[in-house]
Amino acid sequence: MIMLVTLLSVIAMCLPASARTWTVDKTGTGDFIVLQDALDAMASGDTISMGPGRFDDWAIYNPGPNESKTRGYVTVTDATILGSPEGTMIGPADPWGLDDGLTIGFENTVQGSVLRLHKLTCEGLEWGVFHGVGDSLFVSDCVFRGSRQGMGAGTRYTSITRSEFHQPYRFGHGVLSYHQDRIDYADCTSVFEGIDPATHLQLDGTPQGSVINSHFEGGSTGIMLSGGLDAVVTQCSFHNQSWAGIEVLFGSNVLNLNDSVFRG
Repeated sequence: MIMLVTLLSVIAMCLPASARTWTVDKTGTGDFIVLQDALDAMASGDTISMGPGRFDDWAIYNPGPNESKTRGYVTVTDATILGSPEGTMIGPADPWGLDDGLTIGFENTVQGSVLRLHKLTCEGLEWGVFHGVGDSLFVSDCVFRGSRQGMGAGTRYTSITRSEFHQPYRFGHGVLSYHQDRIDYADCTSVFEGIDPATHLQLDGTPQGSVINSHFEGGSTGIMLSGGLDAVVTQCSFHNQSWAGIEVLFGSNVLNLNDSVFRG
């Protein structure tokens, strides 16, 4: 009997722990008040559920010339972060400026990692989301506003759905994708006021990409393709770009364009 109990104890210790949901709430009714405290506590596979309000606490990472003031630094290989239907804002209310330096909403530099972001608003940052390495990034029902770059992704795969991108800093991007295996961008709206030099979606050195049922308005370029890309653009609209709705640059790019509208 003792041997059986010991054996069962060993088996239990070897089994993975059940995934947990951590709550972050400004009112103090959750597990944490500060987002980073929850990120430091979570294990791979856990979920963070955030309440409404603005979360602008930050810490300095990567001290030195490349130090970043990051609101949510993710250090696990599998993380899901959910915002509130009532509005969860990450970052300051004021738009980003050169004097603000390198500020980031969510940053993940873990090799082979998966990050899922849902129903979050990133504002006033140099990068709303920066996922420079890792396996996959999934962004859904999010809003990016007043930042230099809404998103930057260098993961193997990125999926962006039902999200909004608003005026970035001059020469900025809504989404900058570089050297990924694939990116899928669907049911999104990107609106830049005026015709400042800014690109809504840039796919650079990404072999495969699809852009479906999305709207691009203002700025200088709707979609920029370069570096050997096989892209499908379907049922999209491009309004009032000062330079081009779609621009195809260097490299052996293939553009398959279907059922799309260009105006102004």
